[in-house]
Amino acid sequence: MAQKVAMTILFDRYRLFNHLIDGGDETNFDQRATLIDAIDKVVKDMPKVEAEIIKQRYLTPESAYLKDYQVFEALGLTRAAYVNFRNDAFEKIAAAL
Repeated sequence: MAQKVAMTILFDRYRLFNHLIDGGDETNFDQRATLIDAIDKVVKDMPKVEAEIIKQRYLTPESAYLKDYQVFEALGLTRAAYVNFRNDAFEKIAAAL
């Protein structure tokens, strides 16, 4: 559970930083761009199902309004498979950062 909370905070920062960069805010640009690039690279290198879970559930502007069940149903996964894939993806992201 602690891992999910930490990842959720990280992804909230990702979405905020992406919004600020897209909005032209130059404050701490390099720091924000580095985090965004690092997460994007890890997700790009993941197996497709893990990448889709992370993208849909955590990286899109709408992700703050989505629930896990909406994503696993959209991807045609069981809850157990979704949790396993998501946790594997979390570990890869945490290891890369």
